[in-house]
Amino acid sequence: MSAISELSTIHRTKAKTPEEKRLLAKEAGRDNKAGYLFLLPWLIGLVLIIGGPMIASLYLSFTNYSLIQAPSWVGLDNYARMLGSPFIPSFSSMATAKAMISCSGTPTIT
Repeated sequence: MSAISELSTIHRTKAKTPEEKRLLAKEAGRDNKAGYLFLLPWLIGLVLIIGGPMIASLYLSFTNYSLIQAPSWVGLDNYARMLGSPFIPSFSSMATAKAMISCSGTPTIT
């Protein structure tokens, strides 16, 4: 029996007795466990490859970090220094111009 024909029979099976309901629930639980086992490598990859570096970089953004010394906590000082930078107004005007050109449909050279 192919997988597609099996999928078409899933909704046709109805339990008539309490014993059949129990067996169908047990079978559904087994299917759920199998599904979670198939998802497990993806979830591990998501946490390790995506979540781990994101959390580490968030932590490091609140520290004064160099490769030689241990990170020292500075809190929001890095963000305050970034927002007080003279490059922010030029960057925001450049980003605004790029967005306006992109939305107008004119090709840009990047």
